[in-house]
Amino acid sequence: MEKHLKQKGSSASTRTRTRSRSGSRTREFHSIRRPSMHRTTSSGSIKSLTSDLGNDSLDGSFNGEQDIEVPFVKAVLDHTLPTEYLKQDVIALLQSLRISKWHRLVPTENVIKELKLTRISGALTNSIYKVTYKHYYPLLLRIYGPNVESLIDRDTELKILFKLAKNNIGAKLLGCFTNGRFEEFLNHSVTLVKEQLREPKISRMIARRMKELHTGVQLDKYEVTRGPTCWYMIEKWLGIVENLLEGVDVQVQKSIFMVDIKTFRTHYEKYKKWVDGIYNGGLSYPPELVFCHNDTQYGNLLFYNPLESELSELTISDTTASSPVETPKLYDSGRNISTQSIHSLTKDSTKMDKKLVVIDFEYAAANVPAYDISNHFCEWMTDYHNTTAPHLLEVKRYPTRDEKLNLIATYVNYNGIEKNKRKNSFVEVSQENIKEVESKIKKLYNQCIYWRAASSVFWALWGVVQSGEDFKKYKSRQSTPTELDKSITKTTGIGPNGELYEITIDNEHDVGDGTVIEEAPESNDDFDYLQYTYQKVAMAYGDWIQLGLVDQSALDAEHQKNVKFLSCELLE
Repeated sequence: MEKHLKQKGSSASTRTRTRSRSGSRTREFHSIRRPSMHRTTSSGSIKSLTSDLGNDSLDGSFNGEQDIEVPFVKAVLDHTLPTEYLKQDVIALLQSLRISKWHRLVPTENVIKELKLTRISGALTNSIYKVTYKHYYPLLLRIYGPNVESLIDRDTELKILFKLAKNNIGAKLLGCFTNGRFEEFLNHSVTLVKEQLREPKISRMIARRMKELHTGVQLDKYEVTRGPTCWYMIEKWLGIVENLLEGVDVQVQKSIFMVDIKTFRTHYEKYKKWVDGIYNGGLSYPPELVFCHNDTQYGNLLFYNPLESELSELTISDTTASSPVETPKLYDSGRNISTQSIHSLTKDSTKMDKKLVVIDFEYAAANVPAYDISNHFCEWMTDYHNTTAPHLLEVKRYPTRDEKLNLIATYVNYNGIEKNKRKNSFVEVSQENIKEVESKIKKLYNQCIYWRAASSVFWALWGVVQSGEDFKKYKSRQSTPTELDKSITKTTGIGPNGELYEITIDNEHDVGDGTVIEEAPESNDDFDYLQYTYQKVAMAYGDWIQLGLVDQSALDAEHQKNVKFLSCELLE
């Protein structure tokens, strides 16, 4: 496969190289260096993104603080470029953003050789790299995915990042460009593995940290008025998916959503109306809303700078699927929660809690606590590091009743940020208030079941919008491309200096000139987004059927057998 890149408007800058997924093919490099992005002091070349949050957006303790400014340049970084070219573009961006110390780098041969871009696995929406050079402090480079603009409102995300910064939450934002940003890299940190979510002690730690986030970040009036953000985003993405599926064969639609998209919308709207009814037709949402992360998968949770001895207490083998520590049982034989069992959850020391850090706030927004917690429980089913099928969701890995109660009871019994200045940060449980505490635990447990399908639909739609080429292949069942379409592909790209590149790909020719291939940076091509969508849909239908909202006969027999039934047994 031959690939020619030509800078438009400058025949003297023509470069030729080849790219292939096959290691047997070759890539040719001209010795021409990509020009660095010019550093200028004019306001037109670099500007600052400034927090424009109103006073009602933040806690009053931050009144009078100066706005946070972050440098921004209008440039696009293409992570599919060969590593040598990508490094040159990264250096150009570091120069233009004037990131402390890093902006001094010059793209010489030695600098490019010693600059390391290490791909961080586990991220699905973006391409994320750790950027290191000699003794410089490391950076985190985030390059947004190709279909992300339909998924994430970047202006809203930046406002959230500003809000988090003023609350001293999350990594420091260092600079932004058109399709990405540089952040502080939390050095000496260890990302959780999937097995650690099952650790009772770590699960309780997650509960407390989640409660602190929910109670520690103030929502603004607009966020409260709009209601649960999941409903808003589902409606937005459902409209996008409906447009994508317009005119697509019904059987193809069913291969993604188990039913045609029109029927899926009908079932979803019935479910939403049912959930709204639990909250007084939606009128009871405002006091329930909190600031939620909405994506607490294990890849977004890490232990930051722990002492080696402390880390060993919290880490288990990556090969062990079950917890070596028995999960506390909160229910006695009479299906009541005892005072003694509640007290057992308060024996943990909280000194390590701040070592557990949640990252990647791209989907953070206002929702009810049960949505955030239920979404976290669903992430127990995942294994994004599976080398053969990272999209699979295993029902057997979903938490048991006791495992869910371990987290939920801890969450209910922890005061969070609002009262965290008290010496004892847990609710005092006694015979006088045990019934009230028990009622809150049961209510939240049941709400997590009610909201689980909302999380499933959210990520199901996300999968289609994110799928890109996968979805095009599904649609291609409706038409056959011409021979010309098969053999020649043309696209354009924008370099960091604003230069335009015309890219011509000849799919039928190989170079075979014996030169050594340099692999492009790793991609997420192995993640099957549409199969992921199908499984999330299977989870939603499992809940809808058990809750009596949808009859199983609404699905064809071939899809009925694939429905994922998670427990919908409520606590009374």
